[in-house]
Amino acid sequence: MNFFTKFSVIFMTLTIVKSDPIPSSLKVCHKSDYDFNNCIERTLKGLQNSLRSGNLGNGITFTPLNVINMKENIRYDYDDVSVEVTKIKIFGADKFTIEQVESSQNPFEVKVVVKYNSLSTSSEYEISAPTEHFNGRGEIKQTIAQLRQKFIFKFGKTNDGKMKVDKLVVKILEARIGETKFSPRGNANKVFMEIVAEHVDQNGDDIFNEIKPVSERSSEKFYLRLANEILNNFSYDDLLPL
Repeated sequence: MNFFTKFSVIFMTLTIVKSDPIPSSLKVCHKSDYDFNNCIERTLKGLQNSLRSGNLGNGITFTPLNVINMKENIRYDYDDVSVEVTKIKIFGADKFTIEQVESSQNPFEVKVVVKYNSLSTSSEYEISAPTEHFNGRGEIKQTIAQLRQKFIFKFGKTNDGKMKVDKLVVKILEARIGETKFSPRGNANKVFMEIVAEHVDQNGDDIFNEIKPVSERSSEKFYLRLANEILNNFSYDDLLPL
């Protein structure tokens, strides 16, 4: 065996060893499968435990869904009152039900409708009301009794052939706000804070609809990062062969 033959054999062997097998939690769907859409749906449902733990198997880990730390802030204004919400944490996003899946090829696109039965959030707030000469800050805890979202994933390839999400659109189809609790810090005007809390409780759904575009954009950024964090481990053709 000459040098070049030996080199080729060693190179191929190293390449095969280096290539990680696809974890059992991630199903491979063949483009030619007549049941292609159901395969995509089974794949998404099979990923739920992995999304909860942040562990796909075969040493592949990613950001889990049990606690989501949102990087974007939310601002809400009414009358002369401004509320800015920061350090938003969402709990329970891993406990979802997939209601509907639609997929298409050329280009590869998947639409998913997801329902969450119980979510909760924890965040920091800062309230400013100049005419009342009031500034206050503290913590907000809120429950979301029900939330339905539609995700539209548009897939593509990286330059080295890995699968990626080129674009993600998130639409909130339905939301029902539960209880909101303010925990002021410092010497906050308790009477004013009670008025603010009452306004939020009575107008929770309207407030959510007003900030819905911001919530949708924040979700898009988070889930786009998460999807590509997972998909960056696999080639497009391995996950979606003919």
